[in-house]
Amino acid sequence: MMKNYSRILCVCILFAFTDCKSQENIEESKLTVKYEAKTRGSYFLIHIINGELNFNSSDQKEIQVLTKDQKSKLIQLVNEIDLSQMNLLEAPSEKRYTDGAMFATLSITKDNKTYKTSEFDHGNPPKVLSSLYVYLISLNE
Repeated sequence: MMKNYSRILCVCILFAFTDCKSQENIEESKLTVKYEAKTRGSYFLIHIINGELNFNSSDQKEIQVLTKDQKSKLIQLVNEIDLSQMNLLEAPSEKRYTDGAMFATLSITKDNKTYKTSEFDHGNPPKVLSSLYVYLISLNE
């Protein structure tokens, strides 16, 4: 009887520790994501730092705190990207050169190192970034 109690206690402690540890990773993650698009007289900025989303545009400004699920999803999407290759990604279109789209960039700071894309058309990011881009835009809607 005592042996079973010890096993149950060990399993409970293990689950409690595992749950706290994963929560701690999300909270302590020093992840910053900045999406910026601009053209003459117009701009659009989403800046996530310490779990807080700052949205700024030509005509709107908003701040919101991300939920635990939102932070977790953001971290998952960032982890799917090879950050060391971000500066080598090619833009799939070039409308920004003829004022057909705003110039956009995405930068991610993780573990005190910043990774940044070259410019691409707002609304048409490189394919590797499209899931993250769609998620960032959805956070502001």
